[in-house]
Amino acid sequence: YQPSSAVPTFYMSEEEAINAAERAGQLGGKMVFNGMADPKMKCIIYADPCGNEIEFNALPWDTA
Repeated sequence: YQPSSAVPTFYMSEEEAINAAERAGQLGGKMVFNGMADPKMKCIIYADPCGNEIEFNALPWDTA
C-alpha cells in the first residue's frame, strides 16, 4: 500500500464513517485500507474504479 499525498478526508463519528465506507463499497469502491481497529488511525480508505481515493476518518478533527 502506497498512501497518496492528496486524499480527500471526511471527519465524522465512527458509526458514520463505517456507514459511509459501506456505501462507497456498494457504489463500486474498493477498500484500500481499514484502520478502524487501530485507535491511532480510526479511518477507512476507499478507491473508486479510476483509482481516486477517499478517507473516512473517525478521529476528532483536531487530533488527526
